[in-house]
Order: sequence, then structure tokens, then C-alpha cells
Amino acid sequence: MRGMFHLLSLKGRWLRPLLACCLLLCCGGVTALRAQETPSRMELLDDSRPLRVGDRLSYQVVEEREPAVRLFVDAEGKVDVPLIGRVDATHLTPKAFAQKVKQELEQDFFYRATVLVDFENADGARGEVKVVGLVLRPGPLPIPADEVLTASTALIRSGGVRAGADLSHVTILRGDSQNPDEQERITVDLKEVLEEGNLAADKVLRPDDTLVVPESSQVGGTYFITGEVAGEGVYNLPADGSDLTVSEAVLRAGGFAKFANKRRVLLIKADESLPEDQRRLVVDVQRILEQGDRSNDPVLGPDDIIRVTDRKFAW
Repeated sequence: MRGMFHLLSLKGRWLRPLLACCLLLCCGGVTALRAQETPSRMELLDDSRPLRVGDRLSYQVVEEREPAVRLFVDAEGKVDVPLIGRVDATHLTPKAFAQKVKQELEQDFFYRATVLVDFENADGARGEVKVVGLVLRPGPLPIPADEVLTASTALIRSGGVRAGADLSHVTILRGDSQNPDEQERITVDLKEVLEEGNLAADKVLRPDDTLVVPESSQVGGTYFITGEVAGEGVYNLPADGSDLTVSEAVLRAGGFAKFANKRRVLLIKADESLPEDQRRLVVDVQRILEQGDRSNDPVLGPDDIIRVTDRKFAW
């Protein structure tokens, strides 16, 4: 009898650990099943429409713990992705493209990468342009996938012009996707197009162009501000001739937008008498506003352009 009680006592010592192990295994199994039942964020991505040239994308790798950045599908159907470079997006939906990027990231950079890709532009569009200045409805306009959008058409779709608009000197501001510090200025005589019917003088717009309709005469002159600010458009320089700097102009435009690259604001001087290296200046506006360092806060002149580029990469 004593031997039997001793055996039961030994079994009792091992019984509790065995039961605890069984419970852990059961709970782990339930947790695993629940994890399998819950769809991942990547599984919920858009899998209906393929990416097209001109599409603007919101891109994020969750494991980086950084906000989403904006990417573009270029003219060759490729997307310049942080860390891995240009990735072919031809015929791929956002979900398929995210899976492709995930595989490449997990080869060299991440043990596990959760890649989120979504459209930023309107459905069925291949990008958008912005119309600013003296128009009735300033703001973004989508470029339909099956249509060539011209400057005159964009003007009409913006409701036409307001009183005092100078149709003879409408300006197209066009950036370079490969070089954010470059900005092309194209003048269009829309008066000749709309009033005289000279369609050859019209210009075809590209994704991310900005169409600027200026006022016919303004004391002190004007300057343009485009890109990632709250209020793009044409602004008057002070009529009394006082100085207006780049940082002050950004604040007058309502401040920076979500994706703004605050440290690389581009100023393009219109004064052709200046040396070439003084006509394109990069200004660290964040430093100016946060530290009060105004040693590199250039003064604006008539017809100068301020371009606030977007933050494309999150390294």
C-alpha cells in the first residue's frame, strides 16, 4: 500500500506540469487558428484595377513605422521604390505590386515586410493637373485615361476665368520626376486659342502640371507657389516694395501639406540677368521656421516660382 501511495504521489507531481503544457498547446492552437482566420492588411488591398502610367500611389512598409510616402508610375510603367529601386508595375494591381515589392524587400532588408499600396488619384484617371489663379473653380483636375487634356480644356473645366484674368500669359509649370530641383515654365496664349480659334497654340498637359492664370496687371508684380502647400496659386508681392522671403511666402500659402519636403523647397528666379547658379536655389524652410536661421531665406522678385516638392522616400 505504501508503494502504491508513493507512486500516486509521483504521478501527482507530474500531473500539473502536464496539464499546464496541454493548456498552453490548446490556447496556442486557438490563437494560431484565429490568426489564420483574420485577413492580413495586404489581403485587403485593391486587386481590381491595374496600375497605369501617371498613377500616383500611397506607399508604406508597416515595419518601418514611418508615414506613407507618394510614388509614381513613370512613362515606362515602373515605380521607383525606396531601398530596391525601379520596379516594373506593368499589368499589376496594387495588391499584386505590393506582393512583388514584399518579396524583394524580404530578400535583403526585412525578415517580414507588410507592404501597403493604394491609389491616390481619382478612379479611372491617369493622374491629375492643378489649375490655380483667376479661375472660378481652382484646384485639381483628373486626366481621364482615354483623353488628351489641353490647357484650354482644363481652363473650361475649371469654370472659366474671373474678371481681370490675363489669358495671353497663362503659364504651365512642369516638374521633372527624375530631378525634383528642375522646373520648366511654358507660356500659353489661351486668348489666341479661345478667341481666335488657333488650336495649334494650345498645349497638352501632363500629370502633375500646374496651370497658372495670372491677373492682367498687378502693382508690385506676382509670384507663383506650387506643390505641397495648403494654397497653391498666384500671389501679389507687397505693393509698397517691402521684401517677402520664401518662408514668409510658404506661410502666406497656408503652410506645408502632408507630404511636403520642408528641407528642400525650390526657388526659381525669373531674373535672367542672374548667374545660372543663383537662379535655382534650394531653401531649408524647416530650419528657418524652427531655428529662426534666416541666413538662407531669399527675397522674392516678380514672376519667381516657389516649388514645394514632395517627400518621396522614407529611408
